[in-house]
Amino acid sequence: MKKNRKEGSLHVAKVLVPIIAMAVLSAVVLIERGGIRLKDNTGLKAPENLVYSGKVVENADTLVLVDRDNDYSIGSADAMEFVLSGMKASYVEADAATFDYSRLPNYKKLVLALPDWGQIGQNMGAVMLWVTNGGQLMNTMTPDPDAAFLSAAHGFGIMDGGESYCGITGFTLVSGSMIGAEEKSTYHLADNPEDLMTSLLVALESDCKISVTSEDGKVPLIWEKENGKGRLVFINFNVSGEKYNRGFLAYAYSKLGDECLYPVINASAYYLDDFPSPVPGGDSTYIQRDYGLDTGTFYSTIWWPRVMKWEKDYGIVHTGLIIEDYSDDTDGPFPDNASTSQFVNYGNMLLNNGGELGFHGYNHQPLCLEGTDDAMQFGSYNLWPTIEAMQASLTELNSFSERLFPENEFRVYVPPSNIISPSGRGAIRGALPEVSIMASSFLGSSEEPAYVQEFGIDKDFGFIDTPRITSGTIIDDYALLTEVSELNFQYVQSHFMHPDDTLDPDRGADKGWETMAESFENYLGFIKASAPSIRNVTGSLMGTAVAEYTNLTVKTEETTDGLSVSLGNFAGDASFLLRVNADGARVLGKGCAATEVGNGLFLVHATQSEFYISIEK
Repeated sequence: MKKNRKEGSLHVAKVLVPIIAMAVLSAVVLIERGGIRLKDNTGLKAPENLVYSGKVVENADTLVLVDRDNDYSIGSADAMEFVLSGMKASYVEADAATFDYSRLPNYKKLVLALPDWGQIGQNMGAVMLWVTNGGQLMNTMTPDPDAAFLSAAHGFGIMDGGESYCGITGFTLVSGSMIGAEEKSTYHLADNPEDLMTSLLVALESDCKISVTSEDGKVPLIWEKENGKGRLVFINFNVSGEKYNRGFLAYAYSKLGDECLYPVINASAYYLDDFPSPVPGGDSTYIQRDYGLDTGTFYSTIWWPRVMKWEKDYGIVHTGLIIEDYSDDTDGPFPDNASTSQFVNYGNMLLNNGGELGFHGYNHQPLCLEGTDDAMQFGSYNLWPTIEAMQASLTELNSFSERLFPENEFRVYVPPSNIISPSGRGAIRGALPEVSIMASSFLGSSEEPAYVQEFGIDKDFGFIDTPRITSGTIIDDYALLTEVSELNFQYVQSHFMHPDDTLDPDRGADKGWETMAESFENYLGFIKASAPSIRNVTGSLMGTAVAEYTNLTVKTEETTDGLSVSLGNFAGDASFLLRVNADGARVLGKGCAATEVGNGLFLVHATQSEFYISIEK
């Protein structure tokens, strides 16, 4: 019977692709065995080598007004104050109903974190006069459309409307506004407008500058307006409980003054969970369908060469997280895995390409203690009977990993399925004192008891927390908007994936590896285009960047032509975003270097504790 030409071509392609990929892999293995290792060029030190200078203190110039009897107000104020703390902007919180408004001139910036502007009462006129005389005012949430708000609406540039709400399904970032707006402007978050949030229906005066609108572009959601000598920024939505809100708050705050300088993490990391590890079990239906290969051969000839190509094409490095064995035993003993060739080959290729290895677990059982953490038991995972059993498994993992990779410093731990209890963190601290960085989840999940982190330092056990923001190869608008938010707030990107994503239809496996890879390449391209100057780092150096950022204190003084900056708790390296709210500004640094990364936005890198920024407008 004569073969269909298309089927014959597909058969040839299925045969040739693994052969070509294997040839590429073999060349890389030769390089690995030749001892060629790429060097880190970020200038960051290992976290244990950081030495900090003394602290500096900045006077509070921001007042946050809150309605302490209103839960929505408290939530919105908490979100804003988290952002202000991250931006190292000193602030004072006060109750709007009892604040002495004669003290308002003591502050440069005022943040209204309450829906009921009636709490300000007759003092709203004094607030607007303060703005006219040079004050800077923003709100954090949609106000109630009552008489108190409507009396001040004109001052915010509202020409008409403001008396009724409408539902919003998503956001559109106006070109030239936030980081990432040029690469992707529209984010769809809800099909039903009432499911996401409500905003005021308004028409604005022509001199208002709109930065963010509703998904359909019809409703302005963030805008700014000059008012006399002052400036106002209006936020026409309330999603204070969502982490993606932070980038909007940071952006709005940075638009208040003529310029705004704030420290950032400036780091981008990519993690490979369960890598290296034994070849996992799972349904290889889709791999068989598309390539006619078993899982192990697919990994070595198709998946891994594509991952290495990403490193070359996008300038990234990977941190691999070792699983020694896929047994579900939590009682012990925990035998050494004698099958090491796959670990050695993959692990050394990753290391010699500039990457790093960390710990994921002896097996994939989350470190949760029976009798103490029973509520955290998830799915088919087993609880651990004792702390000693946890630590015995960790000791074996450490011994196994150090024997195979003696030159790698194991500083990073990633919990299996991002699940770990305080008992488990304590077990790690006791068994693996050299592990100083824990990378879990930034967003968490309603379906599993994930350990949700913020970027910072864990107060209970002292770990540097470096959560992963996005995951997998197919990233939806919600996750991508959260990443965009973090680029605008802390200038950080963190992502993880698993080799066995290709086996799980819930993670896109039914779409096929080629579709998955192309989708992820869109994400890689988005990050590279949106943040071309961000530092691509390993998990350890992400820990360094987070520690430096967390400990840093900043004192900024405005001068006639720029900013004079003093740094405290400085370890020799600090990054900042500088927003200059003037077209065509030129920025020059003394004791620092500045690179324009957006419209009026500069990435500043300081290597001295005292530096000066000259701004020519």
